[in-house]
Amino acid sequence: MKLLFFADLHGDMQILSNLRTKSKDADGIICAGDISTMERNLPKIMKKLNDFNKPILMIHGNHED
Repeated sequence: MKLLFFADLHGDMQILSNLRTKSKDADGIICAGDISTMERNLPKIMKKLNDFNKPILMIHGNHED
């Protein structure tokens, strides 16, 4: 099983795009927090992650409630 781990995205859409490319070979994705900056653009980020069509385990960071 191949897993892609990431943390501290802080809403950077370019990094999110790079993660999508890297996720093509992954069986699952694990986010260790701080996907946004104070939840800014969180729905948009979540939609893009959902489009990866991979199981994702997400742990909220200190930038999310």
